[in-house]
Amino acid sequence: MNQRQIPALAALFLIASLVAAGLLLSQAVQERPAFGPTVTPRPTLIPASPLPSPTPPPTATPDPAGGAAYIIATDTHLIESVREALAAAGMADEAVVLEDDPRAHFSLREVDPGSYLVTAVAGEPPLLRLDQPPVPWEIDAPLITPLPGTPDEAARYLVALLLLRDGQVTQSREQVRALRIEAARRPGEVPSTAFALYDFTLARLAAAEGELTTALELYSQSIRRSPDLAASIVGRGNVYFRLGDANAALAAYEQAVGLGVETPLLDFNQAVFGVATLQAVEESLGETPAVLTLRAYINRDELATALPDLQAAAQMAPNLPDALHNLAFAYDQLERPQDSARVYADLIVLRPDDPQLYIARGLALRRAGELAEAYDVFGEAADLAPENAQPLLEQAEIRLEQNDLREAQRLAEEVLILDPEAGRAYAVIGDVLLAGEAYREASVAYDDAIRLGVETAEVYANRAWSRHNIRAMVGAVRDYRQAIVLGAGNPLLFYRMGFALYDLGQYADALEAATGAVNGDLEEGDTYALLAICLDANFLRDEAERAYQEAIRRDEVFADPDALVDRPLWTIGSVSRARTILLRLDEDG
Repeated sequence: MNQRQIPALAALFLIASLVAAGLLLSQAVQERPAFGPTVTPRPTLIPASPLPSPTPPPTATPDPAGGAAYIIATDTHLIESVREALAAAGMADEAVVLEDDPRAHFSLREVDPGSYLVTAVAGEPPLLRLDQPPVPWEIDAPLITPLPGTPDEAARYLVALLLLRDGQVTQSREQVRALRIEAARRPGEVPSTAFALYDFTLARLAAAEGELTTALELYSQSIRRSPDLAASIVGRGNVYFRLGDANAALAAYEQAVGLGVETPLLDFNQAVFGVATLQAVEESLGETPAVLTLRAYINRDELATALPDLQAAAQMAPNLPDALHNLAFAYDQLERPQDSARVYADLIVLRPDDPQLYIARGLALRRAGELAEAYDVFGEAADLAPENAQPLLEQAEIRLEQNDLREAQRLAEEVLILDPEAGRAYAVIGDVLLAGEAYREASVAYDDAIRLGVETAEVYANRAWSRHNIRAMVGAVRDYRQAIVLGAGNPLLFYRMGFALYDLGQYADALEAATGAVNGDLEEGDTYALLAICLDANFLRDEAERAYQEAIRRDEVFADPDALVDRPLWTIGSVSRARTILLRLDEDG
């Protein structure tokens, strides 16, 4: 973040400066006279272990210590308690920074004997993903509410917050639960405020793992214990946010404003619902990747409009995977597969061991028609995740497109070893068998594909053709119709279905199918010959004769009915009808 943004974010948590605690804490103590006289703090910086958090935005000051989350403590006994708590959590100390360094994320101060204030700078707002439900900007520390207890308990609570920000949810939860159990063993000694803070953090941890019902219950329990605990009120609003209950979320945010929570976080969360203006967020936070992405999210229904913001966010934060994911998603939706493949290549540089990125890039390359390169990329994905059948399946389909039938079948069979329920693999095998005119076996393979959920127009059309060739006409017609319902617009389907219906004696439906083939621009001799026999079967003899004359004009083979016997789809019945029409034409002259 830049120097203009740091005060704005610090104000969010009512900390004008992490080291300028005198005014803040004296005010907090005046509001809580039961805690006694204020202890003048003597700030000393100690660092905690580095956090493997996402790469900081490019506007942030580079951290020579590798992104460590530093703590400000006030007294020697607190420093020692924090060091012991860090050591117990396996978090080693690192380099010391200047007292006013904005990278100091956490603060621990004694506001009264036995009362400790734990605060945290908000950091950056979340980078929303356009392909996922939005997430709110969360509060990780209890803001202005002190924690009653001992230095050891305060230090352990602070380390739990460190673990939470570090993404170590299980370890953080164990730490807080242990503190809560110890407090419960001293009935009457521990104020309800301590339990409210512990419940707040447990709720935040539950929300971090997607346990939203549990989080809602814990936030509500925390608020019952301490009705003015702003962090829990905002947290509960954020749960409603994620549940899609805009009214409840906005009501919580409005209540939090009256409890001293500053506007940047609330403006950001409200802007997702279209309540706070984007201008207010921009004024608070500036032009950051998160703000650009928020603007793109608001315009997500018009991705062409949102694209410049996504491009700018990715350019500002080329090392943030979510920024690149959004750009790749937009390119995918805008049908720009080559650009999408390029962005996925950048993502692979950041996460070279993530097979899903290789799969995504391979899919983009397939859509772009770069089959050879896509095949190689899927091979890399298969090497990274040999238990994943998808890369092999994609390779099988590519080989099928390239007419390498033997290799396509081999790969599809490998897929079925890994995943016997892979319906698309059966579809590949069906296509290979169909190409080899093994119609009965192909039909069985398509049966398996459809049974396993591959209900596409192509699969139904291919099974229809397989059934047609083994004279299973009722099933063939049913499949032709299903393929058309699913969007297959190929007039060849109407042509084939017309012959199948004719052979079944369903002449009116056969005429309708033949007309569909002609209207679909399948204007060949075969099509007009089919139309002619269907018209004749429906007693439209004049129209039948004109259609058959058109068939002869396009292909003279239809002037010799004996030559039709060996043509695909023609049967004794249809050849006999064609012969009858020819005889009438000869009689007429």
